[in-house]
Amino acid sequence: MLEAESILVQQGNVCPDCRVQFPLSYNFCTLCGLPLPAMCFMPDDAPEFSNTEISEAQRQDKIAALQDYLQNEPVATYRGKVSGQRRPLTSLLVNGGMPESLPVRQATMTNQGKKPSACNVNKRRVPTAYCLDQIRDHFGDRFDTVNDLAETIEQVGQAQRRLKELRGY
Repeated sequence: MLEAESILVQQGNVCPDCRVQFPLSYNFCTLCGLPLPAMCFMPDDAPEFSNTEISEAQRQDKIAALQDYLQNEPVATYRGKVSGQRRPLTSLLVNGGMPESLPVRQATMTNQGKKPSACNVNKRRVPTAYCLDQIRDHFGDRFDTVNDLAETIEQVGQAQRRLKELRGY
């Protein structure tokens, strides 16, 4: 795409696959599940984001792309132990976002089953940053900061919700 036939979009993110524009608060395309770049070039005739009907073939392609993303993303496949049950990291999300603190029971999940140290517990809650720092070590050098891990967990949660939506549940 030539720069002459494009405009720089600063008010939103554009999916490289669907060429649909999203608000800056979106981290990945809700149609195909691909991560969105922070800023990119977009042609003048690119469609704005809308919840229009998509064809069955497009829907199946988007379902396949989301399934592939969720199967290959280590954060999506990780399961922590809470009260004897294996739970995904997305179970930590509250209303699609990461809370500021977690109950002790959920904090043990991020610490591979060990209870958090007493100095980190305040009114039976543990700061999320501490919990995510514990689990970040499990993923090695993949995440530079705790915020990167939190954003990835939120993206996985959004992808799971979009997959359910596309499947019609």
